Amino acid sequence: MHFSKYISKREAEEIAKSKIKKISLTPTAHKQTPDTTIRFLKEKGIEIEVLQRRGRPRKLGKEEITKIMAARQEGLSFYRISKMFNIPKSTIFDYYKRNKHLKINNEEIEEIKVKEAKKLFEKIITNSSNEKIKQLAIEGIRANSQEDIEFILRGIISYIN
Repeated sequence: MHFSKYISKREAEEIAKSKIKKISLTPTAHKQTPDTTIRFLKEKGIEIEVLQRRGRPRKLGKEEITKIMAARQEGLSFYRISKMFNIPKSTIFDYYKRNKHLKINNEEIEEIKVKEAKKLFEKIITNSSNEKIKQLAIEGIRANSQEDIEFILRGIISYIN
């Protein structure tokens, strides 16, 4: 049984009568519950677990947060980052604000750029009917440096134009 608000003495007595062996509380509920009530529950053999996670679980994982921070560090606007990752601008801003302390080094930024470019090349291969463009995209997947990828992308753009 889980509680997100304090446990009253009456609720504690009902818990003891119902033969529940374990309850969980949020940190705030634990602070607000009187010590006498906590002692009473422990005397009755009820295990009390204080959960550390609070609030709604975060929407984005560490990898997405790193990408957002790297893009922002590269000077992209919140609007542009939002469009790039298809995430609402307010979410991007919120994560940026919460993770301002994270500084992504240049090697990590280049690694992220290369990984994202390879995803783009995979989409080009599956969606393009032009064999020359597909061949360039295959070369792009094999490339490991940002300079090589930029050169290949320029080649693809020249074929499109």
